[in-house]
Amino acid sequence: MERRRRPGYRRTAHPRHDEPSRRRPAFPRLGSFIWYRDIARLLRERLPDAAGKVRTRAMPDLAVKLLARRSPQMAMLRHELGRTRLVDSSKARTLLGWHPRPTEQTIIDTATALVAKNALSR
Repeated sequence: MERRRRPGYRRTAHPRHDEPSRRRPAFPRLGSFIWYRDIARLLRERLPDAAGKVRTRAMPDLAVKLLARRSPQMAMLRHELGRTRLVDSSKARTLLGWHPRPTEQTIIDTATALVAKNALSR
């Protein structure tokens, strides 16, 4: 009996894709690391009207660990406590000539667009 494929269905798991010569090179597209607290301060400074409710205080690690037992949102953050994610994008800069936008400007532009679309109201 012949199997029929669904329309739009493609097999992606193929031994040929596992060969190193066929893999696409990975290029991290990150500018620089920034803490949530610094993002909050940046929003409060540059967009004071829109970011009036943004909190700039840090929650103690112990409080996050305790809340992680009951809250799935806090549980996601528990493993990130105290970590600084350092990703090197020099490969993309040298091989592709790519230069990231300034992190602060990207955050402000994103927040401004969300405010303009009224996507932040609860």
